[in-house]
Amino acid sequence: MNESASSRLAAILTGGEAPADLYSVEGSRLYERFAEFDDSEQRELLRRLTATKGDILELACGGGRLALPFLALGRPVVGIDLSEEMIRILQDRYDRLPRSRRRVPLTAVVGDMRDFDLGRLFGAIVLATTSVFLLDISDRQQLFAAVRRHLAPGGMFFVTVYESSLEAGSTSTRLVPLAGEVPAVALLSDQVREDGRTREVTALQISRDGDGVLDVATFSSVVHTASKEEIDEELELAGFTRSESIALTGADAGGLRIRGYSL
Repeated sequence: MNESASSRLAAILTGGEAPADLYSVEGSRLYERFAEFDDSEQRELLRRLTATKGDILELACGGGRLALPFLALGRPVVGIDLSEEMIRILQDRYDRLPRSRRRVPLTAVVGDMRDFDLGRLFGAIVLATTSVFLLDISDRQQLFAAVRRHLAPGGMFFVTVYESSLEAGSTSTRLVPLAGEVPAVALLSDQVREDGRTREVTALQISRDGDGVLDVATFSSVVHTASKEEIDEELELAGFTRSESIALTGADAGGLRIRGYSL
């Protein structure tokens, strides 16, 4: 397998230190720094959610990139994420909103999207940021069953999918400036493994503190791949029907699509 640019640079700068989990505490903080200002799905999801009724549930919500804008619809929002740090970030951001925006309740829940029981139904359930690919096919079956238990009659399940143009063994790398008091950048690498069914995502954070000392940290995670047709088939087997597919546009959209499903 070809070594990604960020992996090779990380090995040089860190002396070969093994990368940490991208969804660890520190990894979650880095993830939120480069994801916070990503609005690639926001407009289209808000437009679709206005046509639904009832409470909104976002799965794998992270630090609130979408859950917080959903509050503008004036309907209660629940965000669930497996990472305690992500949920802490979300709750902190909500608590710092102006009082007028906090009139709409947001509930932040630490939980596993494969197996959760919130004891209520939702008019819309969202799984964005291509988080469906965090799970393999077996885990996705559990996820879809949990969604079905929580989707109200007439409700919609929105899933963001992505089809990489990379071939097995190839890599895409990009440099992302990070906001903050300390100058920093993240080198993000997305490598499709030789099996063609998994991808290794690596994030190399490089910054320099006030004393001029270079600080380097590396994080990685392995995610799965599946075509949009495969996701359609899996959801059909779970009892869902696809009602729409929206191709996103913009510089950061790439091969992103939002798929809408109903029971």
